[in-house]
Amino acid sequence: MPSVAVLVLLVIVPGALVLVTSFHAAMQLNLNAKVFLAAMEKLLRNQRRERARLLSRASNAPVAVVARHALDLRLPRFDPEGHGGDYRKAPGQDFEERVRETLAPVVEAQLARYRLSLYSSVLALVSLGTATALVWREGVHGMAGVGWAALGLGLLAALLNVRRYLRAKGDLAWTVDAFAPFVERE
Repeated sequence: MPSVAVLVLLVIVPGALVLVTSFHAAMQLNLNAKVFLAAMEKLLRNQRRERARLLSRASNAPVAVVARHALDLRLPRFDPEGHGGDYRKAPGQDFEERVRETLAPVVEAQLARYRLSLYSSVLALVSLGTATALVWREGVHGMAGVGWAALGLGLLAALLNVRRYLRAKGDLAWTVDAFAPFVERE
């Protein structure tokens, strides 16, 4: 039977892990994608590509990183191997599809930055659930309330991390779609 100190440690450490990774994801990876992309599109439509590049370098958020890569990307107008060398046979969406394929590894790399908070939440929930069950089984009912509260906060943090990950996935896909027409053609 574990002691109360070990059980308290089992509750505090996973809770702290969730808080630290959630705080990191919230502060370092968050950027209002809608406002950022609107500002970038306005600059690009007004032929101010260098200003848009500077704005994309102002943040290290995943949306800004994908935008930066899209602005720095140069692709040939059409894929000569896929269309027998004749640009007239190339479909209109061919260029934007190649932009999406080229930016896909960048998007995956940026989504990987969110996975730490996503996985740590699951690990912390399992630890918190186990610790709470042990505290309850031991009959330390004063500590059981702390365990249940920690489990509730851990569940809330995990749900927020899942929501943040899914929103980031959508924002990055939206960023690629928004910047595909602005990729420079060679």
